[in-house]
Parts: sequence; structure tokens; C-alpha cells
Amino acid sequence: GLPNITSFTESIDSLIDPKTVALFQRHDVFLESELLARNEILHEQFVKAIQFEAKTLLDMMNKQILPAASNQLQAYDAVLSESVFVTSRKADLIEQLDGAYQACQMMEQLLTESNDIESMRDKGLFMQQRVRPQLDVIRFHADQLEGLLSQTNYPIPTYVDLLFNFD
Repeated sequence: GLPNITSFTESIDSLIDPKTVALFQRHDVFLESELLARNEILHEQFVKAIQFEAKTLLDMMNKQILPAASNQLQAYDAVLSESVFVTSRKADLIEQLDGAYQACQMMEQLLTESNDIESMRDKGLFMQQRVRPQLDVIRFHADQLEGLLSQTNYPIPTYVDLLFNFD
């Protein structure tokens, strides 16, 4: 049967499988050197795409979402109320703010660690196995913060803003 390859970066190496190389050479489509070059280029493109995504997300978190959450927290601190709502919202906000910050710190470490990997193939696997899951962790916290921040404090247009507000 067909192989069950679950990620793009793992599937790239199918190009240089001996059976694939023989097939392409037999039909004069590609030489082995051309397949090796394509393999390297695809790994590099994948790595760059994930690096771009990670750096963009970190930039948005550090320059927009985390400062907005801090501002919201300061607004709750200014309220001299023992309201259950304010206390609960403040605790949730602190939990998500700290979680997001820690997740961003881990992403920075992973990106630094990836710089030490020489092989594009190994770097691509690292991006798939370590960086992409961390992107999901950061997105989770960003989504939670979006639900906790007031509309005036949230710096990025929401889906409602994009889909239904035509002003």
C-alpha cells in the first residue's frame, strides 16, 4: 500500500527514495542530482516558512497582545472592588498572560536552538516536531487572551470585526 506520511517535511525525502530516483531517471524526467537539489530546496522553504510564522507570531505577541493584556490587568488593578467578576477575570488574565509569556520564551529558545542545526532536513524535522507544536501553544494563549480582553484593549481585529463590521 501507500506510505502514511503525516507531515510535509517528512514527505520531502520521498523524492530521493531509490525507487523514486529510478522512476524519474528511467523516464528522463529528473537526474538524481536534480532530485537531491529539489529535496534540499523544499526543506529550506519549509524551514523558512515556519521561521517566518514563528517570528511573526512572537512579534505580534510581544508588541501587541501581551502589552494589551498588561494594560487590561492594570485597569482591573485600578478597580477598588471585591467583585467576584473582577477577581475571577483578573486571575484568568494573569494565568493566560503568564502562560503566553512563558510559551513565547520557549519559542525564542527553540528558534535559537534551531540555528545550530546544520542540515536542512534535520532543521525541517525540528521545526515540524518542536516548533510547530509550540506555535499551537502560543496560539491557544492568544485565543484565551482575546476572550478576556475588552474590545477596546484588544489590538487586532477579531473575526466579528472582519466579517460583520463594515464601517
